[in-house]
Amino acid sequence: EAAPPRRLILRLHRRLLPLLTVGYTLLCADRTNLSFAKLAMDDTLRLSDETFGLASGMLFLFYSVMQVPATRLSTTAIGPRRLLAAVLVLSGASSAAMALVNSAAGVVVLRALLGICEAGYFPSAIYFLRGWYPDAAAAEGSSSLVVAESSTNATTPEPLETISKPPVPSFPLCTADMSALSCSRSYSAACSSTSSESDRREIFANRHLFRE
Repeated sequence: EAAPPRRLILRLHRRLLPLLTVGYTLLCADRTNLSFAKLAMDDTLRLSDETFGLASGMLFLFYSVMQVPATRLSTTAIGPRRLLAAVLVLSGASSAAMALVNSAAGVVVLRALLGICEAGYFPSAIYFLRGWYPDAAAAEGSSSLVVAESSTNATTPEPLETISKPPVPSFPLCTADMSALSCSRSYSAACSSTSSESDRREIFANRHLFRE
């Protein structure tokens, strides 16, 4: 099979990849923006760490589960073009609905719904590109989506609270008075001075000894 003209491949790049890449970049950003919103949700919705973890996990759970039926819809009756448009509209509506949430349960439900809505984008985009690109250049088109996801994850800064956390295991403060502060400092210093995982576990098991 003869290789396709390079100018044809470049034309496909210009016509297909920009819109698909921008759409996928926005969807990838929607998956990580909850960590930034949590800083304000802690006060307004009383969002605990357990609920935050549940909401984050529900998105990826339903995103993974719905990949197969979304692929089936893309390759049969609906087609990739209609499914891509539906995914963008529904995902945008789900993200915008987060502004109306007034309970922690609503956050979990909407994140699960967002995972369902986003599940069809990547398989539909790959199937759509395979219909246009010849076999010799198929990887060039699909790789742009992978680069978009990696670039989004790399350029999205972490929330301030995750940057400021010390790299030591968390544990409840020893007491409710001022001695808890000195206990925490002594424990952190002990953990920072050790590099062995077994030593860290031993210190954690005997953390009560760091009372002052």
